[in-house]
Amino acid sequence: MDNTSLEFYKSSVDYILAVQNNDGSIPWEIGKKLDPWDHIEAAMGLAIAGKKVETERAYKWLRDISFLMVLGILSIFSQHPPPREEKQISPLILQPDYGITT
Repeated sequence: MDNTSLEFYKSSVDYILAVQNNDGSIPWEIGKKLDPWDHIEAAMGLAIAGKKVETERAYKWLRDISFLMVLGILSIFSQHPPPREEKQISPLILQPDYGITT
């Protein structure tokens, strides 16, 4: 995307940068809702805008929190397994490497 097109999104990019936490997470607003889905959409916006350092921090946060979330899910199921007759199958995808080297 050329610089002319990016200029249109400058206020959005500035907002994302303003709400991004030091750990790389990107909530909806400062101190408000934070979820991986919206976080990654905001991180992709930073990537398109060429904000390499901020994008890497966002993806590293996602990598780290994904591991913790999976551990939490496994812990819950080990303590309270779903009944066999109501077992639901849903995909769980864990990709610990987002192409970022530390």
